[in-house]
Amino acid sequence: QLKSDNIRPWISFRMNDVHAALGDNTDGNTHFALEAYAKGLTVGSHYDGAIAGLVDCLDYSNKEVRDRMLAYIAEQIADYNDVLYGIELDFLRESICFAPGREAAGRELMTQFIRDVKAEADKYNLKITVRLPRDFAQCYDSGLDALAWAKAGLISSVTVSPRVETCDSDMPIASW
Repeated sequence: QLKSDNIRPWISFRMNDVHAALGDNTDGNTHFALEAYAKGLTVGSHYDGAIAGLVDCLDYSNKEVRDRMLAYIAEQIADYNDVLYGIELDFLRESICFAPGREAAGRELMTQFIRDVKAEADKYNLKITVRLPRDFAQCYDSGLDALAWAKAGLISSVTVSPRVETCDSDMPIASW
């Protein structure tokens, strides 16, 4: 129906989606998310849960996390490529993908991850957009180097928005 109505859908992937600390909300988390903390694959795994609210964020410095997310994205692309126009990698919820102090090393890992996602998307000529927090510096400091991704031709567009607020009339769009 989408094709016949000339609608070009995108599929969105939340790169980190935290619904409850330490996996105590089985309704809002995937099986992988529920296992990740115990396996030492989350940001909080490094701090014995001391980072309130962020303990369940997947830590992309772990190859298992990157491989798992890439496999999931590749599977969805393969299953739905006949109607997709592109994919969105949503880093807004949450943008914490690396433990504090590991963000700089994480930039290279995440750029390679985006390169791997691009290789999957290119199999079907799909575009990639990334959804990021409002501030370029915040993204960079978190290990998300959207400028490098754009310069390398890995992404088609960037969407920025506030994390929790319903609107923000003072986003630093010029810096983007």
